[in-house]
Amino acid sequence: MRWMLFKSILLIAVISVFAQSDVIKDQRYYNRIATEAYRQGDFRKFRDTFIEAVKYYPANPAMHYNIACGYALTGEAEKALQILDKLADKGIDFGAERDGDFSLIHEDNRFKAILAKLEKFRKKINNSEVAFTVAEKDLIPEGIAYDPVEDNFYLSSVYKRKIVVIDREGGVKDFTGEKQDGIWGVLGMKVDPKRRLLWACSSASHLMKDFTPEDSGTGIFKYDLETGKLINKYPGPEDNPSCEFNDLIVGSGGDVYATDSHHGAVYKISYDKDKLEVLVPPHNLYASNGIAFSEDKKTLFVAAYGEGIYAVNPVNGEYKILKIPENLSSYSIDGMYYYKKSLICIQNSIVPHRVVRFYLNDNSDGISGAEIIEMNNQYFQEPTTGTIVGDEFYYIANSQLGSYDIDGRLFPTEKLNNVVILKAEL
Repeated sequence: MRWMLFKSILLIAVISVFAQSDVIKDQRYYNRIATEAYRQGDFRKFRDTFIEAVKYYPANPAMHYNIACGYALTGEAEKALQILDKLADKGIDFGAERDGDFSLIHEDNRFKAILAKLEKFRKKINNSEVAFTVAEKDLIPEGIAYDPVEDNFYLSSVYKRKIVVIDREGGVKDFTGEKQDGIWGVLGMKVDPKRRLLWACSSASHLMKDFTPEDSGTGIFKYDLETGKLINKYPGPEDNPSCEFNDLIVGSGGDVYATDSHHGAVYKISYDKDKLEVLVPPHNLYASNGIAFSEDKKTLFVAAYGEGIYAVNPVNGEYKILKIPENLSSYSIDGMYYYKKSLICIQNSIVPHRVVRFYLNDNSDGISGAEIIEMNNQYFQEPTTGTIVGDEFYYIANSQLGSYDIDGRLFPTEKLNNVVILKAEL
């Protein structure tokens, strides 16, 4: 069975901080029911729960995989094999040959044929090289941003609740100190070079150093790039207390658009009004995450981690999911960036983790094809986000967000690695 329905380590940690009075039938809801059914050996209920859930989340490959597990466990081998075959066509590999749920069909020739299909996705596609490393192993970075004026990179820290700045020679220093300005774990960031600003999303979670139950909240922080001083802080909306700001983008006029991954919303900070407003209300774009502007700035592309990619009108918030060919999957996109009529995406829940270039069709309302830029890289430990610099893509290869024990404690330093930033020619 496969439980990683979305970026679970980070999002569930954040969500657990907030009290919830409403019961939302989202992917977490179905996952809880299915988990309990599986533990009790009620495999029909396990299967049927995901069959119901996938009606609402048809793009979620982990759900389809779990349905296949359910079919195998209830003796319906043919249905299980059909689902596994479709997943293999999309290059989605959850390691079925190591999953005991499929033990009764491991020797089936059709099962072996599916594994043969997956072989090409188990090979390395390596077009990236190491750009620089950071020796601060317990940084646990999630976001990276680039300042073209000073030729500096900024790296966020979920664990240490701070932001570091890195020069081209690899020199690293703190841009903000730990917990400075009341900041929580820092996620997505963007530089506004024209106005000399750094924008950062921040949310509380038990992934933070010295976390206490009193730690809670989310906000967007606006920093002066020249001085490092906080200019303004925009807390999450009062009517959405469990909001979790995850990533953001800056428009050419200075407007900022940010995703709320917990409730699937998009918010806007108008440059003129300088206040937080809702663009896409909660419960519309499930686990909204990466966000990018089209070249003409007339379309916002939003990666709904549990569904696919949406085209959003930045003026009125109207949205529509992008069409995608049957043999591709736009599920589990974290960082997403527009580049020459395409979207560069990091998929870090789909297996294997990969960096993919999705080509947009002529109308930019669908995906016409895809190219894998990087897959099965030796440094990958949940890659998260990146930034485009000219014709190069710099990205975090090993956020190490999975390096926490069952009680939420970060692994000892000797079990962590230096942070690796890779770059690939586009």
